[in-house]
Amino acid sequence: MKVGDLIEGTYVDRQEVPNTLKDDATQIRYTLIKEDGSQTDVYGRQGNPAVLSGLEVRKLGDKVGVRFDKELEPAKAGFNKTKVINVYWAGGRNEEALRSFQNPGVVIPLPVEEDEDSPFEG
Repeated sequence: MKVGDLIEGTYVDRQEVPNTLKDDATQIRYTLIKEDGSQTDVYGRQGNPAVLSGLEVRKLGDKVGVRFDKELEPAKAGFNKTKVINVYWAGGRNEEALRSFQNPGVVIPLPVEEDEDSPFEG
């Protein structure tokens, strides 16, 4: 990712996974499904409140955006730059994407509301 990049999708999963940069540490993997159906994972670690709190307040199925806003110089020489990532609610939900992710290969029909004016019987 480069500064200014934006990912939008439906928030479908949250898992605690091993941190590959620190022994005996974990990080959180948030999974988003984009409109084209592809999956993108966003990682948040302790000490990165924008990602953790931004996604922790969202519910599975919410449409969200994650934007890489800037990089900050490291506090210690030899360390990687800090990536400033902000999360926003894109508005709405996508229950179909959530169901498909949670039940791969299974087609789950969405509830259909009856329309009294419909020429079709349901």
